[in-house]
Order: sequence, then C-alpha cells, then structure tokens
Amino acid sequence: MAPALKPPPAPPLNIDRIKALHDDIEAYIDARVADEAKRTPGVPAVRIKHDLMVRAGGCQCRAFFQNSEKAS
Repeated sequence: MAPALKPPPAPPLNIDRIKALHDDIEAYIDARVADEAKRTPGVPAVRIKHDLMVRAGGCQCRAFFQNSEKAS
C-alpha cells in the first residue's frame, strides 16, 4: 500500500491584507445601511444593520456576499 501523501503546508497569513479586507467589507456594509436608511426614514440605521447582520448569521463576510449578489 502506498504511503499517504502529506498535504502542502498552508501559506502564511497576511494579517495586513485580512485587516484591509475586513475594513473594506465593514465600509461596504455601512454604505448599504446608509442607503437603506435614506429609503426608509424613521428606521434607525442601527436597526437596519442589525437586521442585515441577523440575516447573515452575524457574519460580516456573509452579509457582504448576500448584499453584493443582490446589487449585481
């Protein structure tokens, strides 16, 4: 029987790139919330963001993908 192959080592994480992506996603979500708040006067932006995040299971990345797919 042939020996099991080892998977290649994972590349090191680029923390600066991850932080930049997180910041970009957060800015995108905040912009979407601001746009929605303009269309729904009287609904606090914090409520809109909360609803958006709940629909995404609390994950900013998932919220980004769900909303960016709707926009395209």
